Amino acid sequence: STPLPQPLDTVFFVNSGSEATELALELCRVWNDATDFVCVDSGYHGHTRSAITVSNYKFGHPRGIGQPEFIQMMDLPDTYRGPHRDEETAGEKYGAQAEILIQNIKNRGMKVAGFIGESALSCGGRSFYHPTILKQFTVQSGRLAVCVLLTKSRLDLGEVEKACGSTKHKE
Repeated sequence: STPLPQPLDTVFFVNSGSEATELALELCRVWNDATDFVCVDSGYHGHTRSAITVSNYKFGHPRGIGQPEFIQMMDLPDTYRGPHRDEETAGEKYGAQAEILIQNIKNRGMKVAGFIGESALSCGGRSFYHPTILKQFTVQSGRLAVCVLLTKSRLDLGEVEKACGSTKHKE
């Protein structure tokens, strides 16, 4: 086996995707000493209480719990169906939206714990982030633990690997 790319040095093994979400959320909260998250619309991250609070696919359902105060919802960054479709400006425009959402959190006297979205937006129709969106979000948020969850139960990992450009690992 090969080591993790720097600066990654730790792997957590968990029992399920919901448990992975719980752990990722807690790591973001502790690392940033914060509770508020920016979440991507149409996200689904599991069935546990914390996972539901960051999954508008669940909390936004007519019988759902409703959007918690500590959640800011970002448009699904989809250059095919989303509000910003120009490939050359989409990342900047979604980044500007992230900036507004981060400012909303700060205006409430809170800090951003993290950004949460699926690495491949499967509930939103199997689409991938525009290449500059996560970079724009981290620039706007300053020091931030970015939580991106991989939805491998709904998406072939080969598609994720191809979209993300990662082909370094071999079996």
